[in-house]
Amino acid sequence: KKQTELEILYGSLLKMENNGIITIKPEIKPLLRAEATKNRDFKHSTILTKELRTACKQLKDRPNIIVRRTDKSNTFVVLNRTNYKAKLDEILSDQKKFSRITRNPTAALKTKVNKPIGAVNKNKQEKILQPGIGEYNPGYIYGTVKLHKIGHPLRPIISQIPTPTYEVAKLNRIVSPYLPAKHQINSTDEFLQILRVTRPQGIIASLDVESLFTNVPVLPTTDIICEIVYKDPTAAPPIDAHLLKKLLIACTTECPFFHVDGTMYLQTDGVSMGSPLGVTMDNFY
Repeated sequence: KKQTELEILYGSLLKMENNGIITIKPEIKPLLRAEATKNRDFKHSTILTKELRTACKQLKDRPNIIVRRTDKSNTFVVLNRTNYKAKLDEILSDQKKFSRITRNPTAALKTKVNKPIGAVNKNKQEKILQPGIGEYNPGYIYGTVKLHKIGHPLRPIISQIPTPTYEVAKLNRIVSPYLPAKHQINSTDEFLQILRVTRPQGIIASLDVESLFTNVPVLPTTDIICEIVYKDPTAAPPIDAHLLKKLLIACTTECPFFHVDGTMYLQTDGVSMGSPLGVTMDNFY
């Protein structure tokens, strides 16, 4: 039976890399592999072998374990499900950042964000922001394992894909061009290139901020964004400041998500990995 086109493409890319024609960034390889081996006639895949499929099924059939990707690497770990939940429980126990809720606010949130979106799009030839249409659900939290740290803590990621704020949160495309770029590096490759060219003397130190994303304060950061974005009125984006601020706050503090046990939470402060706004607000702060 014919192999999937994506798998063939993946194999071709690997051959080109081996021949020195192209270079595939290490962080992209697992994404390409995952995309190439999705359930598209996987029984005939040359990458996902019979042995691997059997192992995956055996792991899936064990309810007491969970498989998660490690943080900042291309490997996976098998965790005890109870321990995994306990680590997420500890993260969500921070009442300054998270609040447990009993009622699903998704429908009300959709109505709430559609109102300022309507005001943004009013009298515009083309829609600047797409309103929420259809049904939505709360997001969900999961964690990647920090094997490089003592105790193997989790990096919490809150997926907002099913929520009414996910597409709205892409308004980072509107504000990200205003990021001060003087002291900003876009990738590890860019940093290494700077080192090769400048050849700095002395010691190069790396400073680690604990739980960076969840420690970015939402209200001060939205003020910073509005101050920078609207500093030059002639280059301001096509959205009023009060509407931008309202949408930023809604997308970061009012989006519900499920815990692994089915309970529901809000992240009331800090930004989440899993939101399109996460990196943008982090960089502005």
